[in-house]
Amino acid sequence: MNLREVCIQDIYRNYRKAASELNCFFRSTPFVSLKHYEDFLIKDSENVALVKKEILDNVKEDTLIILDLPLSDSLNIGHILNKSNNANLVLAANFMFHTFGLIGDKKDIETLINVGMDLKENRSNKYVFILDNNRYLEKYSTIKDVPKDKFNNQYELSDEDLPTIEILNILKIKNVFLYYKDLKEDIKNYVEYLRINKLNIIDICKNSKEDFS
Repeated sequence: MNLREVCIQDIYRNYRKAASELNCFFRSTPFVSLKHYEDFLIKDSENVALVKKEILDNVKEDTLIILDLPLSDSLNIGHILNKSNNANLVLAANFMFHTFGLIGDKKDIETLINVGMDLKENRSNKYVFILDNNRYLEKYSTIKDVPKDKFNNQYELSDEDLPTIEILNILKIKNVFLYYKDLKEDIKNYVEYLRINKLNIIDICKNSKEDFS
């Protein structure tokens, strides 16, 4: 099917339900922007991501899992944790898809839609936050670095994009597991904030040669 044939509103609702108690961190911006994206064929692809044992071992009650990988990888792993490990999935990507955007491509859109069609609404106290590690890129760090034919849709995480210690305490979250491609400054600040507040942090850097898609 083509992008124009997809009921984006249904996909949006599925993600919102999957976020459970933390749906206030679910962002609608990617879905709204898809209304203006050029039409293209959405391939019906099966999720064949391989999830490392280190990740599976940390999908436990009272745990917040943060996947800071390229968006498609984060979504595919999060999808498996949602379906097979009963984790609530929170899509925290806060950017506009744009045909000429610096970030967010057709592969990301395909994965967003395919995963969104197959999410489960859970009632656990396990949460997996989906971040896009490509949210800002070093090679486009200044305005002059952005090609004139590109739309600058990069962004950084703000204080409103991730749960405060007060929210985590209310949910009785005791552990935070972080799996990342490279530790960007915005998420590094958040991890330090959690450490100061005595949360147990487990972080693993993804091998640059790994490919989950």
